[in-house]
Amino acid sequence: MMQLTRISPFAQGGLAELTLVTLPSGQQALLRKLHATKVFRIREHLNFKRGVKIRAALTPNEYMIGSLGWGYDFLCPYEVIEYLPGDNLKIAFNSRNPMLIQNRERVLKACAMGLAHVHRSGYMHLDVKPENFLCQFRGVPKVKLTDFDLAREADDHGPRPQMGTPAYMAPEQFRRKVSYKASDVFSFCVMAYQMFTNKMPFTGSTLKSTLKRQASENVEAPAPIESNPSMPESWNEVIVRGLAKRPENRLPDMEALLDLLSW
Repeated sequence: MMQLTRISPFAQGGLAELTLVTLPSGQQALLRKLHATKVFRIREHLNFKRGVKIRAALTPNEYMIGSLGWGYDFLCPYEVIEYLPGDNLKIAFNSRNPMLIQNRERVLKACAMGLAHVHRSGYMHLDVKPENFLCQFRGVPKVKLTDFDLAREADDHGPRPQMGTPAYMAPEQFRRKVSYKASDVFSFCVMAYQMFTNKMPFTGSTLKSTLKRQASENVEAPAPIESNPSMPESWNEVIVRGLAKRPENRLPDMEALLDLLSW
């Protein structure tokens, strides 16, 4: 393993444990290491390793948490990644952080830029949700995409078991177990809808009925501008088009989404 000075445990995820460390240069970083209990679980091990390699291939980019190195500690894969002090977008949203509210469009644009880099580089993220965007609100907001454990090459459509987080998944991921760049677009637009309206686009009386409405091609979301008349028309149009139930009717990738917005 590369020479690191451990500072303190940072977080525990479902797949990996994170430790705050110092590099020989003095820079703080995060050591992200596969849980020891997952080492011999082939699917989890391969997902972690694939994500590590995809992050490294996407580095550097100002809109994503980049790789600073990776390798194996005996049989356990690890990566060293950038450390961005701050909260993830879910925490900032749930706490009603005033800097997020004031800079909502700027933050969403940064999220879109990170995902556009993923798509432009020939990959899909496949777990687009507020928790996977880290935010720092010091002066100009800084936003970076992370967590590539479910990421795939853009031509690797499946089918395969569930990919993503249900509240943000596209209908084709529920119904046909397939994923496209347009699936990331759908997930991003669920997140953007939530940021502009404080609501999710598809709601039912139970979680099961909500997900059923989200997966159904016969249920369209109300336009977000109905809940937030002051939001920009350009964002309303992008979100409506990005939430089309059939991927062929949706914006095909995040670059197409950015092209529609007037900055």
